[in-house]
Amino acid sequence: MEEIREPLEKAGLTNTFYFTQVKEKYGELCLYNNGATEEVLDIISKYEYLSQFVCDRCGKPADYQTRGWIENICKKCYKAQYKDKEEQRYPIELDLTPIKLRYMDDRFVEMKQDFTDTWEKYLEK
Repeated sequence: MEEIREPLEKAGLTNTFYFTQVKEKYGELCLYNNGATEEVLDIISKYEYLSQFVCDRCGKPADYQTRGWIENICKKCYKAQYKDKEEQRYPIELDLTPIKLRYMDDRFVEMKQDFTDTWEKYLEK
């Protein structure tokens, strides 16, 4: 919220912007809002993407995604949950420069985004 405050103030949307839904979908944070600037949408998109690399239980960096109902989970929480069970899981590979597709001038444009600084700030906390 702190990161989107300034762009919302610049656009004069601080009193009208709000989230309509906050949920988890396919192992990722999903934030729906009533309308925002492109800059605010990029910030929201960044945190939605990074959320899949955070353990759903303890908040530490996730090591796995489970199968079926997707859950991002670290090794410690995985072992506590599935002790003797042989549940299928997939290792997570953190990509801090994902590609984002955006529709511009009647065509899709690929853009690389670098989230290294944001992830490092998260790890400091």
